[in-house]
Amino acid sequence: MWSLLPVHIELLIFGWIIQFTMGTAYWILPRYLENSSRGNPIVAKTMVILFNLGVAIMIIDRMSNLDLALSVAGRILETGAVLLFIKLHWKRIVSYNK
Repeated sequence: MWSLLPVHIELLIFGWIIQFTMGTAYWILPRYLENSSRGNPIVAKTMVILFNLGVAIMIIDRMSNLDLALSVAGRILETGAVLLFIKLHWKRIVSYNK
């Protein structure tokens, strides 16, 4: 059972808590002042796909006993998703500072 602890941690922290936080921030952060949009929905969907793909790759890496470099690819995908999250929300936050 203890061998599944890394998978459990990955699922809880990245698969649930961070995604819950990002989804809540997507709806709570203020909309653009010019229109009632929350930003480009394609960027938001890409962000979710990249993040979930990164989590899935990390779980595969944790469950396999092979010496694969999948964890690097998984973390790169998750980091790319976070950067897309920042890109998507940065103008929404800054627009209220003017």
